[in-house]
Amino acid sequence: VIAVNSATFIGYKNKGVLGGIVATLGVITPSIIIISIIASVLQTFYDNKYVKSAFQGIGVAVCAVLVQAVMKIGKSGIVDIFAAIIAVVSFLIAAFFKVPTIIMIVSAGIVGVVYKVIREKKSNGAGGKK
Repeated sequence: VIAVNSATFIGYKNKGVLGGIVATLGVITPSIIIISIIASVLQTFYDNKYVKSAFQGIGVAVCAVLVQAVMKIGKSGIVDIFAAIIAVVSFLIAAFFKVPTIIMIVSAGIVGVVYKVIREKKSNGAGGKK
């Protein structure tokens, strides 16, 4: 993550949007190629009982890592009751409806920005009356 963010930032600073895109692609392309090759090789062995067992173990480990990431992001991202409400509503929507992830992320961002703007307007209006 740090490598991708750094590459994007440096590429953007040096050559603008196109530089950011090219730098990002330069960082992620080798990983994509390697993962694709490994996936195609493993596909031929997928019916092997040892490979299936390994994938089950890996699946459990990935779940644990995801839970840890969610807890870490939750601690830094849920800073007030409104953020907690957004998190709970987002979870419920994700759990019970087939809403694309990008729609959920963008919607939660828009709701957060609108809430912040309304809150700032109210606090500025209240401050002006004193």
